[in-house]
Amino acid sequence: MSFTIRIHMAHAKNAALLEGALPSEYSVIRATHASAEDAHSFDLCVLDYKQFLQLSPMLFAWKSKTAPLFLPFLLLCEQKEYPHLSPHVWEVVDTVVTMPVSKAELVGRIRMLLRTRQSSIECSQLAQELEKHPPSVEQTVSDSKDLLEEILEISLELSDILAPNLQKNEKKLLNKIIELSSLDAHS
Repeated sequence: MSFTIRIHMAHAKNAALLEGALPSEYSVIRATHASAEDAHSFDLCVLDYKQFLQLSPMLFAWKSKTAPLFLPFLLLCEQKEYPHLSPHVWEVVDTVVTMPVSKAELVGRIRMLLRTRQSSIECSQLAQELEKHPPSVEQTVSDSKDLLEEILEISLELSDILAPNLQKNEKKLLNKIIELSSLDAHS
C-alpha cells in the first residue's frame, strides 16, 4: 500500500528538511491550509507545535471524521516546548518526538504509525466484508449436524468392533457419546 504523509510545519525550511528525510516510498503533501475535506487525503499527519496550536480544532475534526479508522498524528516539538504540552494534546496526537531527532528514529516512528494505520484499514475491510457476507446460521447448523452424524457413525462402528474388549467405564463413555450424538444429529 502506498501511504501519504501530510506535513504541517510553521517554517517552510523545516517542512523541506522533513520531506527530504522521508523515504521516497511515501507521497508527501506539504500543506499550507487545512479543511474538513482533507481528512481522507492522507494516512499520517506530521506537524510542529505551532501548527498543532493553530490547527487543533481541525485535527479533532479529522480524527472524528475518519473514525473508527486509526488516523495517526505525529507531533514534532522542541525540548523546551515539551513540558508545556497540555493534556488535550494526547486526545489527538499519537506520538511526540522532541527535536533534534535522528533520521532513523523519525523514520522508525513514522513506519510504526503507518503499520498501525495499515492494520486498522485491514480490520475495517474485514469487518465490512463480514457484514456483507456473514456466515449463515442455517449453514452452521447443517455443518454441525453433519459432524454429529459422523461422530455417531464412528461411535457405532467402534462399539461393534471394540465392545468385547472395553472395560465397564469405557463402555459407559462410548454409549454416552452414541446417545448424545444420536439425539443431536436427529434434532
